[in-house]
Amino acid sequence: MAGKQPTRTGKGKSVKGQANGGGRPKGSVNRVTKAVKEALRASLEAGDGAEAFFLGLKRDDPKTYAGLIGKLIPNEVIADVKTENVVKIVDLTGSKAK
Repeated sequence: MAGKQPTRTGKGKSVKGQANGGGRPKGSVNRVTKAVKEALRASLEAGDGAEAFFLGLKRDDPKTYAGLIGKLIPNEVIADVKTENVVKIVDLTGSKAK
């Protein structure tokens, strides 16, 4: 690596003007999270399936079931709404302007 500038100082901070390592790509899944999700999916498929599991959860633990339903509902709705504001001035006094 002769001739390359160090990207970190002695204290581990980035050197000004040097690119960082970049880290993990946006949207990538942690290996442990991925493994847990795969194991969970396999366990659902091995039993009576996901539908039977969730029906049992709904019956046996409605609080947890409701919490899962709440996670499916979006937290916010992003909408592009265009309106045209019109102001109409009406004289309700009955007098005529001079």
